[in-house]
Amino acid sequence: MAEARWMSRLRDELRVLPDTLEKLRIGVEDLRVVAQRLEAATEVLERTQRHMESSGAAQFAREVDDAVHAVEVELTQLRQRMPTTPGDALVAMVQQTEASIDRLMKLAGRIQQSVDPRPKT
Repeated sequence: MAEARWMSRLRDELRVLPDTLEKLRIGVEDLRVVAQRLEAATEVLERTQRHMESSGAAQFAREVDDAVHAVEVELTQLRQRMPTTPGDALVAMVQQTEASIDRLMKLAGRIQQSVDPRPKT
């Protein structure tokens, strides 16, 4: 009885084997196409990264990210130091404005250095 069931299942599998093999071949071909596309996309990304590095754009992006982070830190610190009286608020605002201007001047200098095409002497 068990042997008959096994033979029956084997015949069922053999009937669908050609279809299964065809699907497997299609799947393999699809994987080849995906691999080729991934290879092309990887090449484009690597080339773009090299261009960004050689043009200075990557460094500029890092500097902008640093500046954004510094502003976020400043805002967090400012929120923590919020004054309680109008006089304190004015003094804090002036101090914060001076500190922000100083940071912007430093950032502008760094950006100018990274963008300036003149050779450094």
